[in-house]
Amino acid sequence: MPQQLAKDEVKSILGAQAQVWTEYIATPEHAEYMTFPRLLAFAEAAWSPPAQRNYDDFRRRLPYQLGRLEKQDVRYRIPEPEGLKDFYTTTQDHAVVALASLVAGGQMFYTLDGSMPSETSSMYRAPLEIALRPEQPVLLNLFVNTPQGRHSVVYGATFLRRAYREPVRTAAQPKLAFTLYDGQFAGVRDIERGTKVLTGTTDSLDLQQFDRSANFAVQFDGFLKMDSDDFYQFAVDSDDGAVLEIDDEVVVDNDGNHAPQRIVGHIPLRRGLHKFRLRYFQSGGGATLGISMSGASGSSPPIEGSAFLH
Repeated sequence: MPQQLAKDEVKSILGAQAQVWTEYIATPEHAEYMTFPRLLAFAEAAWSPPAQRNYDDFRRRLPYQLGRLEKQDVRYRIPEPEGLKDFYTTTQDHAVVALASLVAGGQMFYTLDGSMPSETSSMYRAPLEIALRPEQPVLLNLFVNTPQGRHSVVYGATFLRRAYREPVRTAAQPKLAFTLYDGQFAGVRDIERGTKVLTGTTDSLDLQQFDRSANFAVQFDGFLKMDSDDFYQFAVDSDDGAVLEIDDEVVVDNDGNHAPQRIVGHIPLRRGLHKFRLRYFQSGGGATLGISMSGASGSSPPIEGSAFLH
């Protein structure tokens, strides 16, 4: 129940509801694809007692349910294999990836040269050991073929071998430095053409602190404190444009005048301080800016506060 509802309002809630908008869905098969297996997850969330909801257990039971859909000829979305990630980064000369189909009896066909796989491509039978050369990405493409002869869309993963970025050896103090600009911008690379109106330090990327709603830009400069050697993924959510640089390397380019969207990038970093620069501009409409980070151990909350130094 929504926490903001008063107790006497909760009794008016009859149940949960999910929509599939069909303005751009032309066939029943497409509608089924957009509905399943989402509807299984919806039923799990709506009907299971809160104390018994467990995503790992739901995933364990999912292959059986997908098998039922398969036998009923439901045109469901065939999930990507267990163990597949979008991006793999390593300092080693090879990477090993172990995959498992969530469809019982499903077969996987793959290529490693960037081409589109077919049923004449290599079949996955055991974990893949992929040879890697420095700074030369390898693209794995694959699809899942079901026992009824249907196959998934092609899923891809990029493998990259590269060295860690070494930390900066310098003294630093809490917060980020920022510079606020007024003006009309088409991209973050234009912001220095605007009018500089304010400089200072902050421990937050919250845009409300600048008391602007349109036609402004801000540049944050400083250092990001990394607690361990790891291969990090950074995700930047922005409306309008934002560009993130770590150690003078563009890690995420989410520039341009656009609606809210998330772009991700990857970089291997040693423990310690690393140069941080984030540039953002807002033209009109909604304003969104946020960064989150994840390493091999999993995701973390949005980056704020004590991680920032200057």
